[in-house]
Amino acid sequence: TRNLIERANLSTGETEVVYARYDAAEHAAEWHDHERVNDTHVLVADMIDDQVLLVETTTGTIDWAWDGQSDFNITGGGPYPTDWMHLNDVELLNDGRVMASLRNQDQVVFIEPGQGVQDAWTLGTDDDHDTLYEQHNPDYIPADQGGPAVLLADSENGRIVEYQRE
Repeated sequence: TRNLIERANLSTGETEVVYARYDAAEHAAEWHDHERVNDTHVLVADMIDDQVLLVETTTGTIDWAWDGQSDFNITGGGPYPTDWMHLNDVELLNDGRVMASLRNQDQVVFIEPGQGVQDAWTLGTDDDHDTLYEQHNPDYIPADQGGPAVLLADSENGRIVEYQRE
């Protein structure tokens, strides 16, 4: 499977591949989300390898990576290895941390690059479906906009919910 990020010119219809990678072991591999950091870097939510990657797009070099197994046991979440974590969203915060949605762990985590998950900031717990149940698309609300808070689609609970940090 070829995963790729393209830049499209909506006026001309032209596209340019910014970054691409083949995954020979998977037939349906996917990057579930990415965020453009600057002209040369993208942050990728790699659902198949359960990783967050900061990629330098001109060279293809991975400048930083977080592997879900570094902070989570494979006995939780979904079936390992086929859809264990289902990392479905990633966001680079202004303070340099990374927020990621781990759907099958029913958690939104905050990752400090080089240090790992900040447990005190984790929202949700595996199988605590009253709080989160296979969530998607969390957005971080910073303090200057009424936060810190997280607004997200709590998918299997059929609701949009905002959690305010106190």
